[in-house]
Amino acid sequence: MSLIEAEKNKSDIGNKIPKDTFRNIKEEFVDNLYYHLSVPKNKSEDLFGDLSKIDSRSYHNLKHCENMLINKDRYLGIDFFKLHNEPLFNLAIFTHDRYYSINDSIKYAINILKESTSEKIKSSKNQDVLKRLIKATDHNNDLPKPTKAEKLISDLDLCVLASNKQEYKAYQDAIRQEYKDVKPINFYRARLEILENFLKKSSIFKLPFFKKNYENIARKNILGEINEIKLILTKL
Repeated sequence: MSLIEAEKNKSDIGNKIPKDTFRNIKEEFVDNLYYHLSVPKNKSEDLFGDLSKIDSRSYHNLKHCENMLINKDRYLGIDFFKLHNEPLFNLAIFTHDRYYSINDSIKYAINILKESTSEKIKSSKNQDVLKRLIKATDHNNDLPKPTKAEKLISDLDLCVLASNKQEYKAYQDAIRQEYKDVKPINFYRARLEILENFLKKSSIFKLPFFKKNYENIARKNILGEINEIKLILTKL
């Protein structure tokens, strides 16, 4: 979901991507690897071909990555926060949902980084940074002492929770479609547990901007979905 510029309406998040913010995701991925992370261009293109397999999913796909990138740029324009290593941050956005297992996604991302021709770029230090950024999107296990960049990627990943009613419903439908092979009773029980765990947190979002503008909306949406699921479960 895309953040609307602060001067327009801070509390609103839109699902539709304005034409002026359209991004060529393949070009952006390849350029990020080739120009900023020193991965050979032909290898970068091959890696995008593999990454694009996630587009078979209904929600955790390249559109989700695109929304996170757009929200990142808008937030950085509002907060004037400079990411220390934005190419690594972008790589984490692209790869955090490559696999449903967070550890498999981390291994995948680090293997991409190792394709760099620069020893400095593929250093163990940068691998650790990349690992922590992806771990920050595992919302079941909060990182100890997260950096501002780690808090940001977590919040960007959860922007969808503060969508308007129509967009939140589309998100619900996409998640159910993505797990269509899971039996309804198992899906809804697991989904209920995830949502209830969000509400148990003192705050869903981590950075002040997101807490102030999106926390209450997200909690209202989650509570509404919880009530719907409980009703569904009584009929299964």
